[in-house]
Amino acid sequence: MEVSALRVLLSARGIAMVVVLAAIGAALAIGWTAMVAPSYTSTARVYIGVAAPYVGFSAPPGVASFPRERLDVYSTLASSESVLDDAKRIARTDDSTSQLRASLTLSSPAETSLLDITITSSSPGDASRSANGVARALVEAIRGVDAPSPIRGDLVEPAVTPTSRSAPFTRRNLVLGSLLGAALGIIAALRPALRREMADDANEPSQTEGVVRR
Repeated sequence: MEVSALRVLLSARGIAMVVVLAAIGAALAIGWTAMVAPSYTSTARVYIGVAAPYVGFSAPPGVASFPRERLDVYSTLASSESVLDDAKRIARTDDSTSQLRASLTLSSPAETSLLDITITSSSPGDASRSANGVARALVEAIRGVDAPSPIRGDLVEPAVTPTSRSAPFTRRNLVLGSLLGAALGIIAALRPALRREMADDANEPSQTEGVVRR
């Protein structure tokens, strides 16, 4: 069966079927990618601690005692309606508060007092402006919430306008579409051979051993 299957795949018909379906898969992937609106992401980084950020963000004694659980509080604050309303004013965006919240992703690198504010938008300029708007609004909110606490927030890495889109992934989709089409081509090419093999197995006479009585 292995030899016959290899012969089928290496035949002109088998190769043509694999190539054609791979091309169809690639074309469908390109078409689907073209239908998806491009999106861009931009990230602003905020330092939250009891002192101004240090070189390399190495934590001095006061910052080392800053509980990371407190970052969860500020993550919630960053997505609050009051902060997002201020962010809209700062970024001068026409997005609603719910739209801005839906485009917002918050994360914190392990073992740091940093909060990454990422915005995904259909416009690269809107992505960076909104990320910086949320970051600056959060810094202002921290000053108001924790005053006169020594805890403060600083925008240490402003968001920059992305030069390339984050989705859809054209090259990846093209490769996956081609591979899926090629796999379907292999199945389609081997299907007749598999049917013949199953038919031959079914038509083979069963061998039974007779019992001779003396």
